[in-house]
Amino acid sequence: MWKLESNQVVAVLSLSLLEFWEQEFRLSDPTEEGFYRLYRLKEAAEKELETLKGTPNKSFDMAALNVSNLEESYLMLKEDIEKVLNEDKLQLALDRVHTYMTKYFRVLCEKHGIDYTSKENINNMYGKYIRFHHQSNSFESVMTPKILKLPTQVLEKFNSVRNNESFAHSNEIIGYRESKLIIDFVFFSPVLHY
Repeated sequence: MWKLESNQVVAVLSLSLLEFWEQEFRLSDPTEEGFYRLYRLKEAAEKELETLKGTPNKSFDMAALNVSNLEESYLMLKEDIEKVLNEDKLQLALDRVHTYMTKYFRVLCEKHGIDYTSKENINNMYGKYIRFHHQSNSFESVMTPKILKLPTQVLEKFNSVRNNESFAHSNEIIGYRESKLIIDFVFFSPVLHY
């Protein structure tokens, strides 16, 4: 359960189980000493679970997306993304992550002298970035370019998610679990680490 659900869901479920346990315990006719000892344990558990309920699952640190010379507006965007992610409101972050990733790949292309147009989407710029490295013979293993090509199709779909399934427009948005999957892929895939 800990790995599948958010801290908030785990805490709410655990608090419910604790309440059920208390009712069952009271029905067992405990001794006064036993009752107070276990009641203190229950109070301590409730306090910890309330803390857990307010704690995001991950501390998102966008250091992997550290782009130098960002305009102030993109620094604000980066701070906003971190805030929303750390509050575990992943659906609110999808369109912002897409916008930031677009800027990220533009900066990467500029850094390496890769031509792009302002109309190009993330997957096109990412593809150009990978081709640049491939043409530069910067890969030591034949497997490296294969791994780095894998995210291209996912990034192409990310454009569609941003436009049709996020708060970027008046859309019906996707749920928490799929938002988490997409954001985790973007932040923890080879896209950002090569």
